[in-house]
Amino acid sequence: MPRQQKATVFLIVALAVLMGKMNAQSPAQPTASQISPASGLSLDEILDRMEQVQWSNPARFRSYMLTREYTFFQGADHATPKSQVVAQVSFDPPNHKTFDILETKGSGRGESVVKHMLEHEAQVSKDVATAEFTRRNYNFALVGEDTLDGRRCYVLSLDPKRADRSLFIGKAYVNAQDFHVVRVAGQPAKNPSWWLKSSFLTLDFGDVEGLWLTVATHGSVEVRIFGHFLLDSHKIGQQVSGVIARSNAGQTNAAAVATQTNTPSSAQSVARSGQHQRSERHSHAAAGLGTGVILEPPQR
Repeated sequence: MPRQQKATVFLIVALAVLMGKMNAQSPAQPTASQISPASGLSLDEILDRMEQVQWSNPARFRSYMLTREYTFFQGADHATPKSQVVAQVSFDPPNHKTFDILETKGSGRGESVVKHMLEHEAQVSKDVATAEFTRRNYNFALVGEDTLDGRRCYVLSLDPKRADRSLFIGKAYVNAQDFHVVRVAGQPAKNPSWWLKSSFLTLDFGDVEGLWLTVATHGSVEVRIFGHFLLDSHKIGQQVSGVIARSNAGQTNAAAVATQTNTPSSAQSVARSGQHQRSERHSHAAAGLGTGVILEPPQR
């Protein structure tokens, strides 16, 4: 297989695994005696509230549609993208997720990577509990507090309880006011491939019409032989419906109250002109997860 083709195949697999959500020294084990000096809350109290917020997230029960833009860079050139892809992701509770590729610019490799990323996202979403930031999946330690976008946050270290590509070794930033996880930054708990020399991911979460979802993602990957790659993804459009399904003793309730905001200009122009390069729908059983945000690689 030609070297260039090998690079394409690897990037599709590695980035897909990384975005859905390596070996490193585990952080210290948490104890109930760890106290936040500013609030007086113990670690367990913070975790109790954080887990409750995740379990009550309306994204589990409401249908939504997100439009995302993915931008790919290679090497040291972070100004000129190699590829740009606009995709639309739709979720219908309790477990149905589809996606469409609306527009592709530049290299077609970007579209292949995005397809694999979204397929991995749907696969992970089949059981959201396995990827949530809970004591089922992680050991936590309270390492301090920080301010993120003007919000005071608890900073928790993440020590995965198993080697899973959907878990992170790193840090979680938890809003001290409402206990939402607003950012996660770190490395995958399991290296998806020998080709991946190092990686760092940042997932940013935010409110989307009352749903708490991933709104941006940044990935920095160092590939053996082929060098450095960077991926940025962010939400550019949204449509959220009322509660249309909720599993309760096997019963489903239906409604259909939809609101739409922040329609992306790129998607609008594509829709108006009919200039979709492709519009391909893929169905997967899934629950309401999103995609994330990334910061910069760790300093060494």
